[in-house]
Amino acid sequence: MRILVFVPYYLPGYRSGGPARSIANLVAHLGRDRQFVIVTADRDSGDAGPYPNIALGEPQRVGHANVIYVGAAQRRPGRLAALVRDVQPDVLYLNSFFSRPFSIQVVLLRRLGRIPWRPIVLAPRGEFSPGALRLKAGRKWAWLAASRALGLHRDVVWQASSPLEAADIRRGMGPVERDGCSRIIVAPIIARPEPGDGVPRTAARSKAPGRLRVAFLSRLAPKKNLLGALQILQGVRGPLEFNIFGPVEDEKYWRACRAAIDKLPANVDAVYRGPVPPDQVPLVLAQHDLFFLPTFGENYGHVIREALAAGTPVLLSDQTPWRDLPAARAGWDLPLDQPEAFREVLEACIAMDGGTFADWSEHAARYAWQYASDDSAVEASRRLFDAATERRVIAVGDAGPVNAR
Repeated sequence: MRILVFVPYYLPGYRSGGPARSIANLVAHLGRDRQFVIVTADRDSGDAGPYPNIALGEPQRVGHANVIYVGAAQRRPGRLAALVRDVQPDVLYLNSFFSRPFSIQVVLLRRLGRIPWRPIVLAPRGEFSPGALRLKAGRKWAWLAASRALGLHRDVVWQASSPLEAADIRRGMGPVERDGCSRIIVAPIIARPEPGDGVPRTAARSKAPGRLRVAFLSRLAPKKNLLGALQILQGVRGPLEFNIFGPVEDEKYWRACRAAIDKLPANVDAVYRGPVPPDQVPLVLAQHDLFFLPTFGENYGHVIREALAAGTPVLLSDQTPWRDLPAARAGWDLPLDQPEAFREVLEACIAMDGGTFADWSEHAARYAWQYASDDSAVEASRRLFDAATERRVIAVGDAGPVNAR
């Protein structure tokens, strides 16, 4: 099976966050029995120039996939259509609903008959969460309305990473299974392959009562809600060190965050530390007592799992798949409309002694390991692509499905 993947950014880039890592993990697990061809930008998010030593438009082997890096000129409709015809995929795999360079153009090209009809698997990557849809809402709802009116997504197979995301897709798109042509399949994000014998390799952690080192590590963009984190910290009592890691994606938003940092009380020391290369993320997280991410929505959250695997408990919003964390003694997941609840947890963590923290740290690491050792996500991804290709029996040549309207 040949799967043509469109993703805005990919390896060796790392500033764009989770989608690139999700695809890399998928390829690492399925790349031996599926043929992946990945089309992506020729540079990382925010970079002015392309990666060194790449040949634009030519397949290059990266892991178990052929990766085609394209510049702005190669992302024009005619060039994209020619690329799809050259690759001759069995499945088109779109990683975003709202991505203009790739996802929007591909569904329009297919609708206009500029590319052969092929089944589409679409992974919205958390874009339909209520918090995410509120950001730039006018533009997003306009595209949603256009999609419905033109029937652009009437026959796609939607990948939901969890039942929560499946509900978000239905809420955003309406009853997508209504005409029997589209469907939603829950295929969880695959964790990074881990070496070892099933035992988490996390060093014993310690913490002194009366102090707390907190990390925020993510893209500095509205969806990740750094501003909300800073507003919560304004009311926290007790000494707290808050280290902010990640690339600045939205300069206007970052200016608002800097203004909020300047208003923090003297007991909260907040410092921006910049982006972190992927191989340094576990070490950075292990140097903190708590990972804090009151996000507006995540379909997975790779950095959340990395924090847990490092033995660092997490404090999250309830807009991620990582739920019921207190029962696992791995962290907390709280509603965003209850800032005082976040402050209570932070103050409890400041007071936490070394023995209690060591217990939470060990449980966090074991919780992360249990998730990584579950092979069901890999099998669900296999079923996802198999389901998409099975649906080709309803197609008539390259004209599209017989019941498409």
